[in-house]
Amino acid sequence: MFYALKKKTIMDFKICVLFLHLFVHFNTANAGICENPWRLRDLFRAVLYDSSQSDSVTEATVTKYINKPEARKRFGFSNEDAKKIIDSVYVGEMTEREFVALVTSKFTYRQLAKIYNDIDDESAKPMKIGSLKLFAVHFPITKKIVRSYLMREKEQYNLSVTDVENITEPLEDYNMTWEAFYKLMIFKY
Repeated sequence: MFYALKKKTIMDFKICVLFLHLFVHFNTANAGICENPWRLRDLFRAVLYDSSQSDSVTEATVTKYINKPEARKRFGFSNEDAKKIIDSVYVGEMTEREFVALVTSKFTYRQLAKIYNDIDDESAKPMKIGSLKLFAVHFPITKKIVRSYLMREKEQYNLSVTDVENITEPLEDYNMTWEAFYKLMIFKY
């Protein structure tokens, strides 16, 4: 009797583990639209068709399309996906390649602007001659400075040390303008 009860309990435990494994698999295997470049390309083309534009979309056209109930039904994206897409795109015109790169990027446009501005503000040091403060000198924004900032703020952006290393790899070792920083963080070239 005790052996049969023990065997049943072990089987129940194995079934429970199997169920949990399948539950985790089904919740993580089907990535949202933001992690799927093919579905993002379809979304881009649907926005183009809806807005009657030739080859590019804007933040306004993307937002207008995403807020339509039939778009949400067709692509099945969540409110979090919609927010990520809208926060990732910028106001100007975007090609399909830019749109997909922006949405699949680790950071949104607004996050990158905050990172760049925070680093720029931190690098502004007043010049001292004796006891006089003359003016603020902005030190160059380089790969090393961005890496140290992201290491310090990695919890805020949900990054690991490996993520920070991979993200900062394409950055330049000399002073980067906003445009260069943004282009390298999103498009990696």
